[in-house]
Amino acid sequence: MIYLRHILAGILQGATELLPVASGGILSFFRSVWPAEGGLLAESALLHAGTALALILLLRKELAGVFREWFFLLEEIMENTLIFLRNSRKAGEYEYFPLMQTNMRKFSALLLLTMIPAGLTGYFLYPVAAGFAESPLVSAMGCFISAILLLVAALSPARSTRPREIPLLLALPVGLLAGMCVLPGFSCLSVTVASAELCGLKRKSAVRFAMLLLIPLSLGAAVQSLRSAAPASAEILPSIAGVLAAFAVLWTVFRFERKLLRRASLGAFAGLNALAGILAVIGHIA
Repeated sequence: MIYLRHILAGILQGATELLPVASGGILSFFRSVWPAEGGLLAESALLHAGTALALILLLRKELAGVFREWFFLLEEIMENTLIFLRNSRKAGEYEYFPLMQTNMRKFSALLLLTMIPAGLTGYFLYPVAAGFAESPLVSAMGCFISAILLLVAALSPARSTRPREIPLLLALPVGLLAGMCVLPGFSCLSVTVASAELCGLKRKSAVRFAMLLLIPLSLGAAVQSLRSAAPASAEILPSIAGVLAAFAVLWTVFRFERKLLRRASLGAFAGLNALAGILAVIGHIA
């Protein structure tokens, strides 16, 4: 039965990871109905590692494109630095290379700059998250806040700003919000998609941005969680079964859920987050 329990948890994680709904709130409700020996933090970390691995394989072409743009950006920054030194020493007029010349270059730069505040915020908030990891009420609060952010994005006027027209400084608030998703109940996909749309990205670009950002955030949270909250030795093999289930389910539903994310109303997803928060409250009462 212990294997069945972890496999069901993995199925829930894989099915909800790519939906703007707090999978942590659903997992918290599931644990209240069917408890396990290990802590919620360790279990959630393992399941997120499984879904992150699936995303790496599924988005490998997008990741390769982002890494390529990062490499070219670094190369051009170094070349511009040399041009600056030449101009300052010899009073020359060498022209600088334009850094953000394409939408893909600006998109990749925004992603990189978002990862920095997101990683720092998640790192410093982790002790707080660890202290409230088993609290269904805190998970419910995170679900409700995610729902509010989605609702604000849904009610805001639609914009279609190209990535290269978005100021780089907007990566800071998006990263700070994404870093808060280390707290129980917050939906990283909800926060990032809503924030990206509020910054002006089209839904398709916002979804791609959120999925790519989800990979390093999930892996970072998994490593940090497992360092301080490793699963019980008696549940290591069942936990691995849960990770494999999460991987397989996400792999199966990826195309469908990505298409759904691109077309469905954010208001509907706000309702799902609110429902996840209600489930977490019910789990606390029960």
